[in-house]
Amino acid sequence: MKVLLLMAFSIFVRLCDSPHARCVLATAEPSCGASDNEPLPALSSDVHPDPFSIELLHTQASALTPEFSSARSETIAEQACFLPISDRGRPMLGPVKGLEGVYVASGHSCWGITQGPGTGLVMSEIVLEGKAKSADVSRLLP
Repeated sequence: MKVLLLMAFSIFVRLCDSPHARCVLATAEPSCGASDNEPLPALSSDVHPDPFSIELLHTQASALTPEFSSARSETIAEQACFLPISDRGRPMLGPVKGLEGVYVASGHSCWGITQGPGTGLVMSEIVLEGKAKSADVSRLLP
């Protein structure tokens, strides 16, 4: 099973009340963007955001709304992370052929956080009842 890694770059922006005010909002708005096919480093401390990709993300965010412009917001973090994605571009869910009792539920990329509850439901059906009942996952089998 081949798994490609997608590096996603993110910025977290604190919005200000006005261009002249201190940033006072307690919340931060994440913005995610560009990806590439960089090899996975041995240590997570070796994962760093690409400056060009971060600048592109800033440009795209400010084009969406002036609230994300450098005059009206403050960047409080920039990061890069590796996310699992299969070589076919969609998650893999189900039993692993040839390995009884082994299951996989992976490859959601950045959508894992939103697809997690449905994936958990489907996987519990597969493990406990032998097949998915709540969704057709035939195209997602490993």
